[in-house]
Amino acid sequence: AFSDPIRYRERIKKVSAFDKETVKLESSLAGHPQGPWLIEEMMLLREEYIISLFAQQEIKTLFPVSEKRIRSTFEEIGKAAGKYQT
Repeated sequence: AFSDPIRYRERIKKVSAFDKETVKLESSLAGHPQGPWLIEEMMLLREEYIISLFAQQEIKTLFPVSEKRIRSTFEEIGKAAGKYQT
């Protein structure tokens, strides 16, 4: 990725998008009984996603991770946060 600056920037943008979503969800989960666990799950997904983007050949992820899987998990967490707020 480092040998191709354009590709590197594209990957950084993907990670940044999840960072922004994480911040939004963290505030939604304030006071949620499972909030700390759900936030930890999001952070673990993010870390594994970074590994899959930048070091896939050298290091394998702990579990399958993809942009689609992260979005799905974030949606579920968002729904859980929304249900708690009502």
